[in-house]
Amino acid sequence: LKKPWESKKIKKTLEKKYNFTVKEWQSYNPHTFSAMQTEKAVISLIVALVAFVAAFNILTTLFVSVTQKQKDFAILRALGASRSMILKIVLKQSTLIGIIGVLLGVLLALGTSWGLTRISISNLPSVYMLRKLPVDYDLLTYIKIALFGILISSSAGLYPAWSACRKHPSSGLREAEDK
Repeated sequence: LKKPWESKKIKKTLEKKYNFTVKEWQSYNPHTFSAMQTEKAVISLIVALVAFVAAFNILTTLFVSVTQKQKDFAILRALGASRSMILKIVLKQSTLIGIIGVLLGVLLALGTSWGLTRISISNLPSVYMLRKLPVDYDLLTYIKIALFGILISSSAGLYPAWSACRKHPSSGLREAEDK
């Protein structure tokens, strides 16, 4: 088959058309495929947790940055910068952090995948019936994960940006003098 994952659909078509029983390749080892689906779900969960930890790190970094630059934001506001301008500055910072992180992550993932295709680190257990780990370079998956990472990092900057733009210029300058 050109698309082996469509074997169940092709099986049903053949059984209806020719009125005989067909056994497709996935039914020979259902436990293996069930285990692989479970592993895929667990890995997806782990990647999502890593992404949320990274978003939390971006959030705290931006809070520290906003706190340290309170005087600068107050001066900008006193010079006529609108709240939306301050909001955009902090959001651009969080988006830039996300883009840099996503680019580094994609390069690391591609490098690791390339290395796994070239070097067999260890033999897989016999349950998989494979000698080495198959690697699939699915461009759509890389794009989805990259966009998700940028979205998370951009949204992590929303609260610090809102916090930076809501201060009145005089209170920001007064607090900076007290420190």
